[in-house]
Amino acid sequence: MNRREFIQLSALLPTLGLAPSIFAANKSAPILLLVELKGANDALNTLIPVQDPSYFKLRPKLAIKAQNSLPIGEGFAMHSALKPLLPEWQAGHLAWIHGLGYANPNRSHFRSIEIWETASDSDEYNTEGWISKLYPQKTNQLQGVVVGSDEGPLAGDNFNKMVMEDSKSFAALTRRLKEVRSQTNNSALARVLDVQNNVHQNARTVIDTLKHTNKTTATFPKGKFSKQLEEAAQLINNGLGASIYKVELSGFDTHRAQANKHNNLLSQLAQGLAAFSQSMKQSGQWNNVMIMTYSEFGRRAEENKSGGTDHGAAAAHFVMGGRVRGGFHGTAPRLDQLDKRGDIVFTSDYRSLYHTVASQWLRTNSPWSQYQPFQLIHS
Repeated sequence: MNRREFIQLSALLPTLGLAPSIFAANKSAPILLLVELKGANDALNTLIPVQDPSYFKLRPKLAIKAQNSLPIGEGFAMHSALKPLLPEWQAGHLAWIHGLGYANPNRSHFRSIEIWETASDSDEYNTEGWISKLYPQKTNQLQGVVVGSDEGPLAGDNFNKMVMEDSKSFAALTRRLKEVRSQTNNSALARVLDVQNNVHQNARTVIDTLKHTNKTTATFPKGKFSKQLEEAAQLINNGLGASIYKVELSGFDTHRAQANKHNNLLSQLAQGLAAFSQSMKQSGQWNNVMIMTYSEFGRRAEENKSGGTDHGAAAAHFVMGGRVRGGFHGTAPRLDQLDKRGDIVFTSDYRSLYHTVASQWLRTNSPWSQYQPFQLIHS
């Protein structure tokens, strides 16, 4: 076993090393799917202010006109690549939250995503993810699954999560640890063998769950992101028992030649999430699931000279689900009142969204009650 495999396997031990009862499912628990848009999505060309003259002045080349987009009211339109999500908007299951950000924004990818994922101020340093903060008590059940590269908001010693890049590599990795049948009077060795056997048994449970025939006929498009969503859907539909899932779509750092890249990325996002929502509907889970996007920051309001956009600050994001109160939430930022660096000024602290998700959806105690919640959930 090489060093990389050892590190990956070690990451599985805290959770998969628990007794097999870790997969005891709470079927009534709400499910949250976090979608990280890695690299910082350009929200202005995602939720487009098609009636704002400042937008066209700031972006003479990158601006998208109403006739080339999907108008959805109040002077806004969705990027045409998001058309697969338009039925969710029309059904009232998709909500846009305007102007999410924080004071004194940091424009470093590494630092700003750390702030978002730990629910920190710009000058505050934490290592525990904001999801983990909602579950401070240690449990013996699986709470979260990451299908991707990092724990992000699920990071924390008391939160039981499983991280797998994909099911194929996960299966190959766990095969390296064989079940051991041995008797010993050495209590320390016996404990090691128990952990190894639990990892083996629990890993087999996950792999078998992924192998089960999905309860739906939803067709997921090809691609890494859609594969992550398909595997998350299989785990949910086959009763794995976790409440929090995280997937990721990379490539949003669009400094150059943004138009085609952004179109392709939003197409992947919309097509994958449309298939995921179809799967949830067919399995009867749609009212039990909320999807939430997030990113480290938005892009600069003004286009650059390379046909792209640079690191910015505030951005719009969306949530989606069967019980989501669709529409616009929060206050749209003013493009004629940018900060001194030319960035969009945030109108809602991003922790308002976290407070809303924690208190209204996950029904947990929220550490962010000082922030004004949105009315995102139908009772």
